Amino acid sequence: NLCILERLIELHIVESTSASPAADANSTNEQQQADDAPWRSELRHLVFEIRRRYNPVPFHSYYHATHVTLSANRLMAGLQRLGRKSDSSEDECKNNNCNNNHLNNNINKSNGVNIASSLERIAFVYTALIHDVSHVGISNEQLELEDHPIKRAYSNPDRMRSYSECNSVDIGLDLLLGNND
Repeated sequence: NLCILERLIELHIVESTSASPAADANSTNEQQQADDAPWRSELRHLVFEIRRRYNPVPFHSYYHATHVTLSANRLMAGLQRLGRKSDSSEDECKNNNCNNNHLNNNINKSNGVNIASSLERIAFVYTALIHDVSHVGISNEQLELEDHPIKRAYSNPDRMRSYSECNSVDIGLDLLLGNND
């Protein structure tokens, strides 16, 4: 599972750094450079550290995070395809003097094709990966009843009693920023 998630995030990073999806004479050279990129070892380390921080609990485990991350990626890919289909259907409608506005009403697009920017896609997948990191296996309500240290750390009216979730986001951001204590 570690390798799958590394490759998934790599894919989004490479897509976000490539100038254009069109192949040209330099694309082989660019791919070779991307394969040798120094950030790959940092990415492996980041995913390893995230995995290491998942607790072996029955549900909110790294195994669950893998499923959620792959599902989030699939959802994002489906939205991208839906955006592309919407563009071609919209053009056909305009060419045929069609008054069908349902596509515009149902799909939010930026520039017609990309539902999300490269950074947004990476953030979406990363968020899915970290969403339950360090989860202790009990509900937020139980954390509150037990006056658990996680509950005490995140007892703030602005946080809506989402103690475990706030903890996971903080850990994920710390890891991303290189604060690997």
